[in-house]
Amino acid sequence: MPESIPRQLREPGLKSVQAAAALGIFSFVLAALYFGREVLEPLAMAVLLAFVLTPPIRRLRAIGVGRVTSVIAVVVMALSLIGALGFLMGTEVTNLAQEIPNYQNNLHAKIASLNKTFVTSGTLSSASKTLNSLASELKGHDAGAAPGNLTANSPPAPIPVEVHPPQPAAIQYLEDLIGPLLTPLTTGGLLILFLVFILFYREDLRDRILRLGGKRDLQRTTEAMNEAGERLSRYFLIQAAINGSFGLVIGTALWAIGIPNAALWGTLAAILRFVPYVGTPIAAVFPLVLAAAIDPGWTMVLATGATFLVAEIITGQAIEPVLQGHHTGLSPLAIVVAQLFWTLIWGVPGLILAVPVTVCLAVVSRHIEGLSFLEVILGDEPALAPHEAFYQRLLANDATEATFQAEKQLETEALTDYYDAVPMKALAMAHADAAAGKLSEEKQAGLLHTIEEVIEDLEDYTVEATDTQEVARQTAANEDEPSQAKIAGGGPALPDTAIHLLAARGQIDHSASLLLADILGKLGFKPSVQLHSSHRKSKILSLAHRGPHLICISSFGGTEIQFASMRYLIRRWKRLMPEARVLACFWHLEKEGVQLEGLCNSIGADFVAASLKEAARICSSELTELNRGSDYIAEGPLPNLRAVNA
Repeated sequence: MPESIPRQLREPGLKSVQAAAALGIFSFVLAALYFGREVLEPLAMAVLLAFVLTPPIRRLRAIGVGRVTSVIAVVVMALSLIGALGFLMGTEVTNLAQEIPNYQNNLHAKIASLNKTFVTSGTLSSASKTLNSLASELKGHDAGAAPGNLTANSPPAPIPVEVHPPQPAAIQYLEDLIGPLLTPLTTGGLLILFLVFILFYREDLRDRILRLGGKRDLQRTTEAMNEAGERLSRYFLIQAAINGSFGLVIGTALWAIGIPNAALWGTLAAILRFVPYVGTPIAAVFPLVLAAAIDPGWTMVLATGATFLVAEIITGQAIEPVLQGHHTGLSPLAIVVAQLFWTLIWGVPGLILAVPVTVCLAVVSRHIEGLSFLEVILGDEPALAPHEAFYQRLLANDATEATFQAEKQLETEALTDYYDAVPMKALAMAHADAAAGKLSEEKQAGLLHTIEEVIEDLEDYTVEATDTQEVARQTAANEDEPSQAKIAGGGPALPDTAIHLLAARGQIDHSASLLLADILGKLGFKPSVQLHSSHRKSKILSLAHRGPHLICISSFGGTEIQFASMRYLIRRWKRLMPEARVLACFWHLEKEGVQLEGLCNSIGADFVAASLKEAARICSSELTELNRGSDYIAEGPLPNLRAVNA
């Protein structure tokens, strides 16, 4: 493309070409999966079975058995187990077919009861008569006419004719018998062939895949293969444990009900449950038929049906989604969508292979940058971090949802830690958007209002006393001072003091001051919270007569302009209130590599804090000492904090 064309005009064209190329590749892959399913299905099954059979092969190799012998022994053992189980089930079905005539009376009675129930139903009977009458009218006949009412001019009644095909030859019987078996036999043969080949050349295939992934990035390719293997192994292990437990419960319940060969039906239920959605109903057919044949009434049938229904609901809706999603790294929604997609492409085999194939796809997308969007769509990790989700709730002015999210985290997290980890990070994002011009003043006011609502909704949550406050209480308790009222957390109460929390600039800084005020209020203090307009000279002078002060100025960001603005504000307060102590709060500044100790000296502050927890500790200690009239220097458990101008 010529360089004379502006970049702004070239980029839309490039994006369109890239989108068309991606769509073409996706269509090609989709067509290949659909039209090549006869080969790809057994290949995918063989790969998954190879993951299952590799551990016993390694065990045999570890005790000195050769590779060929180990592979053949394990494959023959697996096929023998499948064949034995199929033979037992076939034998049981044959016995069931032979025993059904003995229960003919019970089955006839149940069928007659069902027919009587439907026929005598007034609604169904009326609907049936109406439909029959309408059908007769559509055919042009009188619904009540009889053959004897025909007149001389009536056409003669049609003569029924039956067509009988010729007796098929012996070869036709053979074709009808073998034809339906050709596809399963072919699939089974390819499956065994692929499985043996993969097990024989497993190491060589692994090395070739590594080379295909790129010899320059062996670490990433190896990590991807190992992660896929671990996830699939965990998936098969968990799924086998779930289905085995399901089969055990079913077998035990059927034995208690009185169904013959309950162990066999429990085993069949465990195996068929590997087929999602339809496996359990198919497994319930034979026990239900047996229950209907054996029991003259309906008690055994209802008990059998209830057993399968309750067991499937508990397993499928309560146990499996949590365990399966957690151990495969897929979200429950991704599992359902994957099963739908692969069923449309490959049918029942796709339904079985959906989760393992999607697990491999999710692992690949994690290690390939161009497919990272698939990890977001398929993965079980939250789509948004807690602070991002909280910020979204603030933008939507949804205080209810924000509080609900907060309460879930506060079950395992302290209030101060939560404020630092979530709302403060959300306000930092809001500050960045406001600095970029993406957040209007009206929207900032909405954020402030939502923060106020969240703080009010979390009013019942308490704050534990900080380390410095506990030290101050112990010191006060050891001296001869008048006893004072108790505050939250126990110990002597601290007298009220003049503490003012101010925003350096706008409403986002003011929101941070509200969070700090909530923490200090729950520690027993009574801070005042004011907007940045309180930095005016008249306002400062109106506060000067109240005695010792602790001024806490809140600011987001860490640019030179913001440092200079904070220095000017502190200089103004110090000039008009020389006895006041100033705490400068640059929220989350420690992550930007700024040395707080040097910053404290450069801007003329007495203290500097970068988190709510640090600010609360400084305020707790300093306010106590200000009320006692001492020259306290805030040291001790606060890292990277130093008091100057003490």
